Amino acid sequence: MPAKKIISKEMILIEAINLIEEEGTLKLNARSLANRLNCSTQPIYHSFINMDDLFNQVKLRIRDDYIIFLNESIKKETNYFFGNLLGMINYAYLHPKLFEIIYMRPFLADETNLELNENIINGIMKIGYTHEDATNFFYQSWIFAYGIAVQIVTGFLKWNKEDIVNILNLQFEALKKYYRKDK
Repeated sequence: MPAKKIISKEMILIEAINLIEEEGTLKLNARSLANRLNCSTQPIYHSFINMDDLFNQVKLRIRDDYIIFLNESIKKETNYFFGNLLGMINYAYLHPKLFEIIYMRPFLADETNLELNENIINGIMKIGYTHEDATNFFYQSWIFAYGIAVQIVTGFLKWNKEDIVNILNLQFEALKKYYRKDK
């Protein structure tokens, strides 16, 4: 008798993310996932209550992986804040369908995201800005970078990394002048 193939919850989550990244969220269903795993749908329903449970756990995994990606991006830059913005844009380039799940659906507006934002705002305050100015500086920069990332994901923007870094630097410098400490 041949050994039974064991399909773990972890294997299902990884393959669900791969499926989403390759084909989008509309293709994620028990049958297509089972086909990719070469199994019946039974292991999926043994591991998850239903497809909503699976999708919610997939979203949490994507978020956790994104935070790791973002932290790695931040480490590569001399400026924590700039690294965060560039990390978001790079993620949009590399993982457009996963970026959609994180940022183009009402999902990541949770305590983790708010904590990341507050850490950045606190970092801006350390160089002498008031909380109000640091908050405005952060959100204006973030919205600008988010707009670039969405345009990348939707195929509207075809800039290279150098162009994006240049335009982010210009916007960043303009905001620094606007919110300068000696107003």
